[in-house]
Amino acid sequence: MSCFSAPGTGIEVPSGRLMVLGCTDYAPDAATFEVPPGWNRVRVSRSNLGRAVRADIDSGKSRETMEKIRIPVWPAPPSPAEIIKRW
Repeated sequence: MSCFSAPGTGIEVPSGRLMVLGCTDYAPDAATFEVPPGWNRVRVSRSNLGRAVRADIDSGKSRETMEKIRIPVWPAPPSPAEIIKRW
């Protein structure tokens, strides 16, 4: 399985509502999640990249070829960005 761990960084969320969207997403339709208000830590991990690349534009048509993204968020004090592994 291919995996990519992207930046872990501190993010301030005063409202306690975190919105996750891609560059072409429309904000009112974006996924929104409740998180603890204030400072949080967020880390993005991606997997199944090899299969998604091979399937190219059709990667979203099947769960077997779809890129998987995991975004854990937890309360933490402000902190600088950290790269764990680059692909």
